[in-house]
Amino acid sequence: PTSPASIALAILRRVCDGLHAAHVARGDDGVPLGIIHRDVKTANVLLSSEGAVKVGDFGIARAATGARTTSVGQTRGTVEVMAPEQRTGGEIDVRADVYGVAAIGYELLSGAPVNLDLAILLQYGVPGWPHLPPLSRARPELPAELDAIILGALAFDPADRPASCAALEELLAAVVAAHGLLATDKDLAA
Repeated sequence: PTSPASIALAILRRVCDGLHAAHVARGDDGVPLGIIHRDVKTANVLLSSEGAVKVGDFGIARAATGARTTSVGQTRGTVEVMAPEQRTGGEIDVRADVYGVAAIGYELLSGAPVNLDLAILLQYGVPGWPHLPPLSRARPELPAELDAIILGALAFDPADRPASCAALEELLAAVVAAHGLLATDKDLAA
């Protein structure tokens, strides 16, 4: 049987692919649309009975050009998995979605929900962000390199995260290849 880690990584890689496609989409005129989802969470990841993974609910997506959330306290999205810069109403780019994918990854791989609400975690400070135990401590059977990948994609500073969902997918693909953790659509369907 396919391991839970294989299934989780397959889902994460497909979420990365879907978000990257949205991030690089172009309009009919060839101009980049600059779409940022802004509400990447487990509830917005859909799995079909055929094993296809879809990212849904682009209802609050915005174009990257001049993308800002509303003022603090009125930020749209799910605060438990929202990137710090989005939570504070700062400038956001595709790395806010990278953060959301990493939050999903932590939940799928650890088996535990996360609450990364800046209003709660800031009391612990930026050093050690996101104040979650390494995945390998929660699940010793997981490849140790997932700690750096997932926690790195949850970095407080967007500059410390992978630059895109495609870059995050490449990091995850390397772990899949190194540890034989491949799962197909058929595996996901099962």
